[in-house]
Amino acid sequence: MDEETRHKSAFITRNGVYEWLRLPFGLRNSPVSFQMIMTQVLRGLNWKFVLVYVDDILIFSKTFEEHLRHLEQVFNRLRDANLTLKPTKCQLDSQGREHVIAYGGRSLSRAERIWCTTEQECLAVLEGVKHFRAYLTRRFRIFTDHKALKYLMDQKVAVGKLGRWALKLQDFDFDIVHKPDLEVDNKGDEDLESVELELFYGDYTLLAPLDPEVVNSELLDIPAVGQLQQVDPDFQDMFNYLQNDVLPQSEKVRQKVLAESQDYSVCDGVLYKWFQKRFKTSPDEKYIKQLCLPLALRRHALLAYHDLNYGGAHLGLDRVLAALRQKYFWPKNAPNSQRPCSFL
Repeated sequence: MDEETRHKSAFITRNGVYEWLRLPFGLRNSPVSFQMIMTQVLRGLNWKFVLVYVDDILIFSKTFEEHLRHLEQVFNRLRDANLTLKPTKCQLDSQGREHVIAYGGRSLSRAERIWCTTEQECLAVLEGVKHFRAYLTRRFRIFTDHKALKYLMDQKVAVGKLGRWALKLQDFDFDIVHKPDLEVDNKGDEDLESVELELFYGDYTLLAPLDPEVVNSELLDIPAVGQLQQVDPDFQDMFNYLQNDVLPQSEKVRQKVLAESQDYSVCDGVLYKWFQKRFKTSPDEKYIKQLCLPLALRRHALLAYHDLNYGGAHLGLDRVLAALRQKYFWPKNAPNSQRPCSFL
């Protein structure tokens, strides 16, 4: 700092008064002054093969030999200006290394957090291209770890939520590239021991040791469930609205579907309901993803759960219903919803 202006940077301590001899970043004009100096030092090189922002200098070249020449020019400029570099903070020859330039998007709302993965990933793409729209006038690539998005733009008929989003994305010229996640050493359910779980749903409470293999077992043919849901009296209206964007004609039923639609989602042609648990068995577990069980399949599920053997004991009404509610849903006032043993 100039001797004439050093007194402006003075500060008082219990040991005396001190003045800065070099420009600190704590002063109001420090960043502006630093940027002005760097711009002057690299004048003629900036925007040709150099980008400088305060104390960050980016040098880009087409070939390695050209990069060496560019480095030499920058080093000479810095040396002439009596500026030094700290080797531990310098990165050389970063060929092919990708860096995040900016982040975009937003947080999910309460309703969006219970959507299926495909819907959430598609929403992220839509919000991302909207955020960076000014930079996406040319063809670009979208990298995703969700393979289903690759087929999003191939839909012949745009229906439902994903169909509407696909139409909005047609304003852009892009390719979707699937980039799988890194392999994770993940222990499956077979490595888990039976644990004591305290599970809640509605008025029913289950306090019993549950085998994870039993809870996670698939008792039904999922694709067949989706076909039955489309004609089931309890779920067809919700399914048609979420999948095909078609509301029922009855005003009363229409209002009910609109009010409850945020708790449902259609994933891969199957309707699910998201139930917010009263108590959580783990910090990250907040919602239960329940398969909407059509009337034609309820007897099958009830029989399967009723015949499960927990330590040789016959499961009662409350335990059967509580176990079922960890995976399946149907309205309480529907047939077979109150007495699972009535068909025995």
